[in-house]
Amino acid sequence: FGIDRDTGVIYLNGSIDYETQRYYIFTVFANDDGLDTLTDTLLVRVNLINENDNTPQFELSEYTHYLSENASVGEALQINITAFDADSTLTVVVKLTYFITGGADNKFSINPETAVVSVAGPLDRETTPEYLIDLEVRDSSRTGYATLLVVLVDVNEAGPVFNSTSYVGYVREDAYIGRFVIAIEATDLEFFNPIDFILTEDGNGDFKIVSNISNPSAPFETSAFLLVNNSLDRETREIYELSITAIDSGDRRSVSPITVNLIDVNDNNPVFRENPAETANVSFSSICVEYNSTYNLPCYYTQIQESAAPGLILAVFTTDKDISDNALSLYSISSHNDSMFRIDSSTGQLFNDLAFNHEIEHLHVITVIATNAGSPQLIASALVVVDVLDANDNKPIFDQPIYNFTVYENNALDVNDTVMKFVGVAQATDIDDGRNGELSYRFISGNFNDAFTVLDGTITVTDTLDRESLSDSIFDLILQATDGNQNQQQTGNARVFITVLDINDNIPTFQETEYVVTIDEEYPVGVIIPIPGFTASDTDLSANGTLYYELSDTTYFNVTPTGQIYPVKRLDYDTIAQLQYAIVLNLTATDGGSPPLVGSTLITITIEDINDNGPEFIMDNITSEVSETTLSNTVIRRLADDVVDIDSSENAVQQFYIISGNTGLFNLNTNGVLTLLDTLDRETTPIYELSVLVQDAQRSIDFTDLTTLRIIVLDANDNTPMFSQSEYNIPVPENTSSNSILYTFVASDSDTSLHGPITYFINDSAILPVFRIASQNATLILTSPLDFETVNKSYEFYVYAIDNGNRTGRALVTVQVTDVNDNAPIFTGDMPYFVTVCENLTQAGLSFFQVTTMDLDSPPYNNRIKFRINNTVGPFVIDEDSGSISFTGAIDYEATKMILIPVTATDGGSPPLSQETYVALDICDSNDNTPIFSDTSYTQRISELTAPPAVVFTLTVTDEDSGRNGEFEVSITQAFPGTCLSLYIVDGLNIRLNADIDFENATTPITCVLLLEAVDNGIPALVSSSSSLTITIVNNNDNSPSFDDFQDTTIPENIGAQEFVTSISAKDPDEDDKITFSIQNSTGFFLIGEDNGIITTNRTFDYEVPQDRMHILSICIIDDGAPPLNVCQNLIITVEDVNDNAPVFIPSGQYEIDVYENTPITTVLLRVVTTDRDTPANSVVEYTVVLDTVNPVEDDARLFIVDPTSGGVKSLYLFDRETKDLYEFPVLARNGQQTTQANITIHVLDRNDHIPVVSQPSLFASLRENATTDTTVGTIQVVDNDIGPNTNISFELKGGDDGDLGHFAISRNGRVYVREASLDYENKTIYMIGVTVRDRSYIPYDDITLEDDVRFINSTMMEVINTVNVTYTIQLIDINDNAPICVMDLFEGLLEESTVNVKILEVVATDRDGLGGQSITYMVEPSNDSIPFSITSNNGELFNEISLDLEAQEVYRFIVLAIDEGIAPSRTASCNIQVTITDKNDNNPQFNRAEYYFNVSESLPVNGSVGNIFATDLDASVNGQVEYFFESGNDAGHFSIDRVTGYVTLANPVDYENPLQRSFKILVAATDLGFPPLQNRTDIYITVLDFNDNSPIAVD
Repeated sequence: FGIDRDTGVIYLNGSIDYETQRYYIFTVFANDDGLDTLTDTLLVRVNLINENDNTPQFELSEYTHYLSENASVGEALQINITAFDADSTLTVVVKLTYFITGGADNKFSINPETAVVSVAGPLDRETTPEYLIDLEVRDSSRTGYATLLVVLVDVNEAGPVFNSTSYVGYVREDAYIGRFVIAIEATDLEFFNPIDFILTEDGNGDFKIVSNISNPSAPFETSAFLLVNNSLDRETREIYELSITAIDSGDRRSVSPITVNLIDVNDNNPVFRENPAETANVSFSSICVEYNSTYNLPCYYTQIQESAAPGLILAVFTTDKDISDNALSLYSISSHNDSMFRIDSSTGQLFNDLAFNHEIEHLHVITVIATNAGSPQLIASALVVVDVLDANDNKPIFDQPIYNFTVYENNALDVNDTVMKFVGVAQATDIDDGRNGELSYRFISGNFNDAFTVLDGTITVTDTLDRESLSDSIFDLILQATDGNQNQQQTGNARVFITVLDINDNIPTFQETEYVVTIDEEYPVGVIIPIPGFTASDTDLSANGTLYYELSDTTYFNVTPTGQIYPVKRLDYDTIAQLQYAIVLNLTATDGGSPPLVGSTLITITIEDINDNGPEFIMDNITSEVSETTLSNTVIRRLADDVVDIDSSENAVQQFYIISGNTGLFNLNTNGVLTLLDTLDRETTPIYELSVLVQDAQRSIDFTDLTTLRIIVLDANDNTPMFSQSEYNIPVPENTSSNSILYTFVASDSDTSLHGPITYFINDSAILPVFRIASQNATLILTSPLDFETVNKSYEFYVYAIDNGNRTGRALVTVQVTDVNDNAPIFTGDMPYFVTVCENLTQAGLSFFQVTTMDLDSPPYNNRIKFRINNTVGPFVIDEDSGSISFTGAIDYEATKMILIPVTATDGGSPPLSQETYVALDICDSNDNTPIFSDTSYTQRISELTAPPAVVFTLTVTDEDSGRNGEFEVSITQAFPGTCLSLYIVDGLNIRLNADIDFENATTPITCVLLLEAVDNGIPALVSSSSSLTITIVNNNDNSPSFDDFQDTTIPENIGAQEFVTSISAKDPDEDDKITFSIQNSTGFFLIGEDNGIITTNRTFDYEVPQDRMHILSICIIDDGAPPLNVCQNLIITVEDVNDNAPVFIPSGQYEIDVYENTPITTVLLRVVTTDRDTPANSVVEYTVVLDTVNPVEDDARLFIVDPTSGGVKSLYLFDRETKDLYEFPVLARNGQQTTQANITIHVLDRNDHIPVVSQPSLFASLRENATTDTTVGTIQVVDNDIGPNTNISFELKGGDDGDLGHFAISRNGRVYVREASLDYENKTIYMIGVTVRDRSYIPYDDITLEDDVRFINSTMMEVINTVNVTYTIQLIDINDNAPICVMDLFEGLLEESTVNVKILEVVATDRDGLGGQSITYMVEPSNDSIPFSITSNNGELFNEISLDLEAQEVYRFIVLAIDEGIAPSRTASCNIQVTITDKNDNNPQFNRAEYYFNVSESLPVNGSVGNIFATDLDASVNGQVEYFFESGNDAGHFSIDRVTGYVTLANPVDYENPLQRSFKILVAATDLGFPPLQNRTDIYITVLDFNDNSPIAVD
């Protein structure tokens, strides 16, 4: 725009467009020509008027719609046809009218206003398949154009028809999943009407159908393939009756049956069964129990005598689920010596051609293989177990010739006396089998009174044994083992010695069950208490008869090792009497047995009282309260209740006296009854303090105690509460919130607080809804809101104060309500604010909205409004006075579609109030973004089996615009090669296959490159950058590989690793398919070449390992197609035995035996046995003795021979131990070329022919009495020239006084030692004991002489017993071995502080030693050198050396040593001492500051806090409790102090304007509660601060 400077005419200076900008705002300046130029301005807004200068436009230039041909007349097409006109605005909408101008053939019509297209006549796709309709849209003068293509969709009128009424297919039962079975075809006369196929009966999912396979040459026909879907099994189901249904797109259906017959393949192994024709004694099971863990094979079992002649053993039998040749079985043996067994290949009859030998092999396990005639051949294996029965030809042999066992007496049976107790096991073995090897046992001699029982070699006690009743504690028995052959029994004998050991089976016994004795409480500590007839005994011997005593309670008494009772501490009757007057003790005597036995008795000790305690007041200070209205002659207190005397009865009588403090008002009789003699007056005397004495009536001089009786006079209620002011004026702003505290009143009552606290209330029902007063702290509280404008401006009422005596005071209260600014601005207009602006119109400076407000408050400030935008939410600014909002920059719709602009309006009140609202700005879109592909290029691989119109790829394209601006269409602009344009089409974002493809067809391009473009629907339309899609067709694999024929094979067990076994070959019809070989069930024995199929060994084999004998490999071949196809077939590899195992001696190659030197020459000393893991033909063994040809003279082998067959070893000469006691030689076992050598060691055992000799007949030893357990006293030297068991010497202690043997013991080697460390020189000094030395030996009966001391063993052997007796004298050496004993666990004493050299207590200790140990010296432990106490060394009296202070330390704990004077080292006892210091009021209270300074405002309400005074007192209890009070300076009563806490508060208001109330100096005192009380004082300085509580006063 421009303006004429002279006339002011505004003219157009350029082109304008209503659609671009709808108004213009600018400022016009007017200047005069004066000397001082004056100026004025005018804001001009020019609004543009819209004109029809834009042609209406359809959103799309071309529309396409698919419509069913049976659509009814009047039916609306479901397509959205819209148009727009740029002349339209938010306020002015241009009316558009729609027309069909051609192509509809009167079959369609359009609504001129809504653009809805409807069917106007009947349609027929066969007559006219589509309509191209011309559309127009018009405004008042302009016209837009578009086309609508309506494609009619065919309606299905005919169903599908199968080309056969039924189908029959054949397939092998081992067909792979996906294998083709049969093709099914159906026809639908509707052109290109697709047909789907489903199996309505699919054989439980064993088959599936692949449908929609179109025939390009016959478009009406569709094929489907029936495929295998699961693994098949002819033996489970041979024929499948299926049903297939064809369904077209109109859901029309046809059904046809399909019969599938399975062709048998050899896929079942033969299965061994029980032979129904077998008549021999044969048992069969599916799992061979004995061999299950190794073989897991069916098993035939039979028994045969080893003497049976060669011939038929049994016949095996198999079944096979397959049919024809696949079920025919041939039998063979794979795992045994062919010379021993053979089998008929047709009948399965098994024969033995050689005789059995049980000793060589008693159990034959033959593996029988059944192989069927199918291809590939399948096998099954079974075990035939032939058990060769044995003959009885071996004697039982015990594992040792002599057994020694022990058993305790009385411990033979269990707790119920029903189960015999175990003694030992004497085990014999018999290498025969069955009953020939079953052994039974019995004693044939020595089992007197059937004391023992033997079962299966286990010896148990038949009945309870008593060692004391036996003539001899050792049983000598002959045990015989017999085998179970009743016709030809074999036996073996062994000798068994059983020693019965002593146990502790006698309980210690006291003479009486209870003893009673009486002593007085001053009985000396440590002195034995005589108890008549007090003894205990135990009839057991040694440790079992040694007694140890123990008391149940050692608090007051203890017991000596000999059972004597003595007190361990002073007996105080008065302490004991609190629990009982007599002490009942349980005394136990425990013997030294294991387990120990215990006897007990009761000892009742009665304590007699003596008068040794005086009366004591319970408290040092006693307080009683009495009302000042109490009448005379009233009993105030009975002081006898405040006194304790722990003596009993007459020893506890007391008398009472008032010593001081009585002014004649009180009377105290001797019984402690205190009586009031006259009336009391609290105001005159509030407290009386009396000093009261109590004394023991019998020993008044020695036993007295004092206390202070404090009598407090209680007050009566006689004063009325008074407020600090009679009237109160309280200003309150109208915005004061409910429950606010407005004021705190103070009322006081000169009565004491005993009459209860003052409570406050308001008694005005009109006031109570608005105000209330807290009944306890007198705070005035607002209960409902105030409003200066609408409710009362002032309130007047009384508040009341009342005490517990119902005395009441009151004060007048006036509450003035003051006005405040309490109305915020209010936004006006239609709320919420909403405005729409398109993104291309958001220009800086453009005002797009104005907000308006109102305010209820009054001027000049409270309703003056200012506007602001609260946050920086976008490019906006607001005029703070007018509320007009303008843009400061442009806005992008794609970044921001809506903005909430927070606007605040604030008034000018104090404080200012504000209101906030939001202006919602909606940004509309303009087309400014092109469509974008997610990538510049794409690649995709598809299978050649993909059928049209399958989606082969889905694109990702985006357009950030919205609505039509964001809608787009994708198209293929170019393809390489060009034939790809017809092969693929675009469907939205999907790329679909448009024609059939075949990888093998040369006309099908394998790789296509498509160039893509996207165009949006905006005005103007925007085009994307191009992208490319590369699609590659992938070949599919459809032929399985197949094996060339191959045969099972055999290898020897000694074949090495990586050796060739066989070669497998295969072929695959597919071109360029690579075949890979593998072993599916590989166990690591074999490898196969992946490329060449050559099978090699991967490790060595051992025929003797059952798992190595046969290997069934599943050989698989697989091609490298996609998906890969594979086939598997079994290969059997059998391993043959070779003689590769040498014989092995069992149980090991080392034989070692013991032989008596008189063993006969013909005796078989031992039998060597070997085993061979090879088959029997390779396992025949011959034994020989290996002679030393280099050194034949010293060769032991020349003295022995071995049976070459049985392995029995015999001696050629008699043994003589004295000449040679050890023989060693080797034995050789030979099996063909395999040999093994064993070593034999023979020990010659000795006969006992020497008697033991003792070095000395008598011995002497000295021993310190503190000798510890196991201390050696001496060793008895014994010489015996025999060896081995013949030199077994036993020692036994005998004789001596009762109890002597319990202290000592002797070991097996003759060492005499201390059994228990319980020797005591004070009890016994000399011990004399006897030692018996025994030597037991066994000699033949024929060798006995008259001088031999013998005992009968059996008819051939006798036991010789040699005995030597020795006397042992033991002298004890005394030592100082008893430490002093403190008679009390803790010595306790009391000491009043500030006293010196007072005897506190006496320490007492005792000492059991008898050699100088009774004299005890006492001393304070040196480490306690800081302890202020001393002790007299001879009598243990403890004194304090200095005056002590309770406040410094209340309790002293330390140790006093009690030291005996015995022979070094001296012994010491540590006595625990505790001295407690009792308090004395000797400390004044101490303030924590020298002076106190506080500042208070004159506005401080009554009861408001001023400050805190604090003092401490080092004394304890009441002596350390402090009370506070003002002594001076508070005459006007402005302040009060809490007597307990020291808190200073305002009692009456202060006024700064009163010069006398601007500062205060108060003297405060702190007094403790001790007697007499101690006090301290300090000053408090309080400064009153001014508060603005006075209004200005106008002065004339």
